Amino acid sequence: MVYAGIDKVGLHTQAYTVKSLDGWGEKGGRTVGEHPPVFLRNGTGDDIPGAGFFLNTPTFNVDLSPKGLLVSFNPSKIRHPYALLTDPREVGRTGDDVQRTLKTHGLLVNVDAMQTIRVDLAKQRQLTHPLNAYGEALSNLKGKRMTGHQYPDGYSFRNTQREHTFYNKTRELHEKSGMAIAESRLGRMEAKWKKGRPLAKDFQLSSFGDLRKADPEHLTTVYRDALHRDVFQTHPRAVQTILSFDTEVSILRSYLSNGRGGAYRYLLDLHTGPHVAALGGWDAFGQLLRDAGMKDRTVRHTLQQLRFQAQRAAMVNARRDAKAVNVHTLIEELKQAYAA
Repeated sequence: MVYAGIDKVGLHTQAYTVKSLDGWGEKGGRTVGEHPPVFLRNGTGDDIPGAGFFLNTPTFNVDLSPKGLLVSFNPSKIRHPYALLTDPREVGRTGDDVQRTLKTHGLLVNVDAMQTIRVDLAKQRQLTHPLNAYGEALSNLKGKRMTGHQYPDGYSFRNTQREHTFYNKTRELHEKSGMAIAESRLGRMEAKWKKGRPLAKDFQLSSFGDLRKADPEHLTTVYRDALHRDVFQTHPRAVQTILSFDTEVSILRSYLSNGRGGAYRYLLDLHTGPHVAALGGWDAFGQLLRDAGMKDRTVRHTLQQLRFQAQRAAMVNARRDAKAVNVHTLIEELKQAYAA
């Protein structure tokens, strides 16, 4: 079994002690002359005024307000730029690191006792086709009580409590950090629990200490069941094929190599045949040109040129049809890769 990794953790508590907030950022928003509110005292009993404070480090983020202490971090990224941590015990050790670092910044807290209010689980797999094709395929599914959002290389289903996002991890690594990896088509599927109540229901845990002791097989089952329930429970709305991105790149290169206007000819050939067919065929299109005021000689010349374009487009489309992928095939591959 390929275990799901823990991609992000959000924790909350009102049980903490502040020794000092030196180096923390203070939340703004006060008007001139307004006295800042006091919502906490430090370890020596002195009031610390302010609307709230925050601390952003390379490995975690902290928000301190009258509602309590919020800590969020990505345990996998602490250990590796993109590999996922699948062992909850190792995730627990990253929590220990966070607790020690908070102590050096003047805040004492028992991270194990903090309530878990967010968990993101993920799998990433090398896939067969260009990743934009899978995003297009997912757009044919209807998430359960979720809205869909399409991206250039991915797709997400989301509501206020949960979110499932598929995206091109290879491209993200290259664009954000310039990193090149061996996996050219590494797709990541993330399942996010954004509220404490549905998280506790699905995971049967409440604290970070519970998460530390979780069975990786149990977490993977929760991840798989969520994908089946929210994403893969429906079938594609229609049987259709998706053009191969690699094939389109090759076709467009051949157009561009034949002089100026290659992109224009590429789009013109793509749409000429279907548009003429929709008008009733070549004879009907010729009559349309005459009715619009074009002379017979010009109509004959125009039809000759457009028929040539249509023949060229037919040959190109034969290449497309040979490489096009059925939506059902893509969805089944995603199921096997992430939710089997």
